[in-house]
Amino acid sequence: MKKQNITLFPFLNGDVLYSDEVFIVAINANLSEDRRVMVLESSDGRVMAVLTPALAYKLGIYQREDQSEPIFRRNLNEAGVTLHGADYLFYFVWKVGSDFSRLH
Repeated sequence: MKKQNITLFPFLNGDVLYSDEVFIVAINANLSEDRRVMVLESSDGRVMAVLTPALAYKLGIYQREDQSEPIFRRNLNEAGVTLHGADYLFYFVWKVGSDFSRLH
């Protein structure tokens, strides 16, 4: 697979190792050790993952052509890599007269 460079989000900059309609895996050498892997799932079901080159090597991603989100998560688990709970971002479309005080 030909590598391509992506800039989708501030944390997902790097070389794409795998990409299909619903899953993207990229490497980024600038990630810190405490943030060596990040996974983002969008509301439409697409999943984007970024990890350090060292972790990608440890997981064997460079050698895999049959990648998917379940395979990726299983590889993380087998390597003893634990993902922390998700942070949620909610996007509200502002309408004139919207009363956001009801959300408390």
